[in-house]
Amino acid sequence: KKEPAKKQKTYTFNEAELKHRQYYQTHYKAKTSGYATKPLVNTKTNYKELTYILISIPAAVALLLILINIYQLPKHEKIKVNIASANVASEIKTSESPYAGVLGKSQLDTASKSFIKIKNPSDNDVIVFLRDGKNKVVRHHFIEPNYQLYIEQLPAGTYNLCYYVGNGFTNSKYLFSNIIGNFSRVIAADSFPQSIKVVATKPDSFVFTIPNNTAEKIDTLLLKRIFNRN
Repeated sequence: KKEPAKKQKTYTFNEAELKHRQYYQTHYKAKTSGYATKPLVNTKTNYKELTYILISIPAAVALLLILINIYQLPKHEKIKVNIASANVASEIKTSESPYAGVLGKSQLDTASKSFIKIKNPSDNDVIVFLRDGKNKVVRHHFIEPNYQLYIEQLPAGTYNLCYYVGNGFTNSKYLFSNIIGNFSRVIAADSFPQSIKVVATKPDSFVFTIPNNTAEKIDTLLLKRIFNRN
């Protein structure tokens, strides 16, 4: 007897299942090939590179700061010089008499036609003292830098003109520890050698210029005589 021939099994696919299998095969191959071709990471090399970066950044910042300081150094020096040479403003103005409480009021002669003209071309403040033959101060006045002052209505007599130069006159400082008012920086104290002779019936004019002292010249004995301090 002939055995009946075995029937082959047949499988049917619809279009959706076919696309599903194709999608799976495509992504599976791509994933496995990606793992096969992915290079190994050299952790030792990356550590060295990170170390170089960490060292180089602070070094670059330090170099930049050094260059900035070198560039700005002359500018800082210039500012420092300007601050040192700047004068401090005084609390009083031209023609005021700061020591009236100690030296007394100004002595005037309204009939007198003589006057004294005092120029202050310097960058410093000055206080002028007009003393008579008995060394008594009859007039004293404050003069600002680059100002000039006229002392008028002078009584007849012979006088000597003294000056006290400084910067930053303030009432918060003391002269001889008990006289209110003094310069923050004292520069000079001196007198003019020529005398001033005022005649009652004769109109005269006298001109003086305060020297622009570059070096300190302080006659302490003169200041003591002006304020009657022994």
